[in-house]
Amino acid sequence: MQLDGKIRSIKAVLPAVALAKEKKIKFAIVPFENLEEAYLIDGLNIWSVKDLKETLNIIEQLKDNILPPRTDIKPQAVIEQDYVLDYDFKNIKGQQRVKRAIEIAIAGGHNIMLFGPPGSGKTLSIKCAQSILPPLTNKELIETNRIWSISGKLIDRKIIKQRPFRNPHHTASKEGIIGGGPNPLPGEVSLAHNGVLFLDEALEFKKSILQSLREPIEDKSISISRASFKLFKYPANFQLMLAMNLCPCGNLGKKNTDCFCLQ
Repeated sequence: MQLDGKIRSIKAVLPAVALAKEKKIKFAIVPFENLEEAYLIDGLNIWSVKDLKETLNIIEQLKDNILPPRTDIKPQAVIEQDYVLDYDFKNIKGQQRVKRAIEIAIAGGHNIMLFGPPGSGKTLSIKCAQSILPPLTNKELIETNRIWSISGKLIDRKIIKQRPFRNPHHTASKEGIIGGGPNPLPGEVSLAHNGVLFLDEALEFKKSILQSLREPIEDKSISISRASFKLFKYPANFQLMLAMNLCPCGNLGKKNTDCFCLQ
């Protein structure tokens, strides 16, 4: 809450409302900016407020056994908002074998690695793959948005409707990829839960980061331990896609070009 009484948006509203439902709590008051994610959980009376005055007004009505009107927003409308992709698989011309390999990988949920010289279309092909990912189920939609809510990434944006497609830079830290911090937050492996984690220029990532991907790939989750002996566990069921050159200099495989790595 601000000094003038206005209510600010907060992290983790969705998991908090979900837990309230599990505890048989019937009412919830959330910041106005967090209403859309809160409405993903049905079975509760949810009100959004913009300031302390509105909050007290709702509480007073509930004390008098009066049920205040809910904020006028339809949950289905929240889920069906338009989502525009920057990359579309249908716009790739040629590359039939690459496209077929990506289609098979997505259909079967397999990890995939594309390698070749620079400019051969590796990165573009994988980025366009997000347009053919299957839609999220209702369960997956709630799971995904709970993770994003905890990380604070739903503040000032709409809920996640499509399967996540995360593309971290190769300079990202291990904490950024795996998760962590004083109060451990989900990393890229968890933000990609139910979606795709794309590592472009895979060989440029630190070896320790690539090695740390073993746990989430095998267990579909990631455990983060702190010095206080607390263990945080986040879901991390993602499809890994990699793109890399054939050699560090990138010239191997290019026509009429010498590879400096072999000289």
